[in-house]
Order: sequence, then C-alpha cells, then structure tokens
Amino acid sequence: MKNKKLKIALFTPYEQTAPPPADVIRAPQELWAIIADELTQRGHNVTLFAPIGSKTKANLPKNNLPALAKDKEYKQLVKKDKTLGSVKLVRTIYNEIAFAKFINEFKKFDIVHAVFIPELIPIAAKERDYPVLFTFHDLLSYYKRMTLKLFSDAKHLHYNSISKAQQELFPNFNYDAVIYNGMDYKAQPFFKKDKGYLFFAGRMRKIKCPHIAIQVARKLDMRLLLAGEKYPDEQDYYDKEIEPFLSKKIKFIGMQPRKKMPKLYGQAKITLMPINAPESFGLVMTESMASGTPVIAFDKGSPKEIIKDGVTGYVVKNQKQMIKAAKKILSMKQNDYLAMRRACREYVEDTFSVERMVSGYENLYYKILNQHK
Repeated sequence: MKNKKLKIALFTPYEQTAPPPADVIRAPQELWAIIADELTQRGHNVTLFAPIGSKTKANLPKNNLPALAKDKEYKQLVKKDKTLGSVKLVRTIYNEIAFAKFINEFKKFDIVHAVFIPELIPIAAKERDYPVLFTFHDLLSYYKRMTLKLFSDAKHLHYNSISKAQQELFPNFNYDAVIYNGMDYKAQPFFKKDKGYLFFAGRMRKIKCPHIAIQVARKLDMRLLLAGEKYPDEQDYYDKEIEPFLSKKIKFIGMQPRKKMPKLYGQAKITLMPINAPESFGLVMTESMASGTPVIAFDKGSPKEIIKDGVTGYVVKNQKQMIKAAKKILSMKQNDYLAMRRACREYVEDTFSVERMVSGYENLYYKILNQHK
C-alpha cells in the first residue's frame, strides 16, 4: 500500500485563502497549503479545497467558493459585532456550506483530510463510508466534545492531535496519531546576532497575556516589541493592561506581514510566551527557534514538548520564574548564548520540518486505508 500514490482531498476553513494574505496569520490555512504542495511533489493526486484565490501546486476544486473574509457584509459584521458571537456563527455556517457543497466530490478520493471543524462531523458521518481524517488545531470546548461523542461510533472517522499535551486535555478520546506542525525553516533565515530586545507575538487577548510580557520587560528594564492583532471584544483589556504601559521602550507594532516576522523573531534576544490557557502547539515557538531566538514560555499545554528546556529556552510556571529564566539567558557569555541560538535552529530542523510533518500524515493515510480495506 505504501508505494501506491493516493487521491487526497485536503479541506481548509473557507474564511481565508490558503495560504492566507500577507497581512493575515491563520495557521490552518498556511499549514494546509504547505502540506498540499509537499504531497503533490511526492506524486500524490491532491485537491486542496480552499477558497478562490488560494495558491497551490495541488488542484483546486471546480465551482469553488470565495473567501468569506472578502465579503463586504461580513467585513461590516466584524467591525460592528463587539462580542464576535455573530461572526463565529456566520463563519461556522459558511464552512458547513462549503463542506456540504463538495461532499459528493469527496467520494472520488481515497481519503479526506480536514482541519478539524467539529460542526462538520454530522455531515461527514452520515451515511458515508470513505475515511475522513480530522486534525485538531484548537482546544475542544464542551459543546465540541459532546458533538464528537455523538459520532464516536463512526468507524470511518479518524482524528489526530498536534501535540501530546492536546491529547492529555481529553484523555477519553481515540486518537490515531500525534503529528507536530512543521515549518519551512529554509525560508526562515538564521540570525547569529540579536538587537537586544524582548519579543512577543500573538493576539492581544487575556489568554495570551501580553500584559505579563510587558511586566517582565519593565522588571528587566528591556525593550519589548509586541506584534499581534487587537480584538473588539477585548478592547477594554487592551485599553487597561496594554495601552497605559506603552513607551519608547515598550512598543505595540500591530499585526505584521508574514514576510517581516522572521527578522522580528531573529533580532530578538528572547521571545516571551506567557500564555494563560493550554496551547495546542504554538507556531510562535518553532518560528522563533528557527530564527535562532530562544523562547521562555509558561507551562500550559505543549511548550514542554516544543521547547528543549535549558537548551532552546525555558518552560516556567509564572512571571517570577520567567524573569529568573530571562536573567539566566542575559547573563550568558556570548559564545554560550550563540551556542543556544544554534541549538534552537538545529532542533527545529531535526524535529519540526515540513518533510517530517508530511511524512507523518502520509504514513497515517496508509495506516487508515489499511484499516478500511
């Protein structure tokens, strides 16, 4: 079976193109574009079910749908909806429409692989016998887990997580594999020298805790750059916890285009990740380490798997420990710090490459298909 070239359908959320626009960061769409290209290069017949305007070496579906994010009414809704409740509902419905539109086409493929969207499980499960693999990216809320339980007896539905920590959150669920997210480290230059600032990349939300990064920078009396997106439903958090502390040393630089991120990571002394909720994977960590910059992250979810503690950064419990770990890095001799930067890069090359990720999925496809003979 392993020598057989497969017909593979890859399904992404239809909110953004795959890959997303340069000024938008959406991990699922970015990763699925990479996976589609690599699988195609390996000789598989791949169709990437992604919106009009997506760029891929794979096939794109006929009678395709546009990206929801380009819809004028949706854009207005995003601006008006302070809670984002209606935005999430519209997004869910649009993805269901997209999946339903192509569901009969999926019969033509050996396997369907979708970024996990739990609302679609009933559609996928009902009277279907071709295998469907769902990859978990986000945390599973209570209602999502209940949806899964309703269809747990569907033999042709399969699931993988992107970290062991993600599985630990829901130990009673049946997973087929753990496959870490990969990245194109060759497109991310390695930086030997830093410019002495701390860096935070992520959403300006309470669960990402940029305010703790600010407090750490203040305690260390260091420059800090905060890159990320503000959200209308947490504007109060930004106004109270971020805005008052901005200065010449502590700067909010907003959402940055993808092409600028490698330099921002690479010229930082340390990347801070003080998350307040379990992280499923965290591309920030691999992207930072690929550039040579060590990461200090709170021990919430996957960091203990992604960071080599003491080698490519530190995994800590709280703000006090984060400051202590930062001081440890800052006190290093130049040669030792450079060795840490090189270790960061080598670790990503060995563990989080695109090739390794896609091989993991390729092997899982064959395993699933052997079960469905």
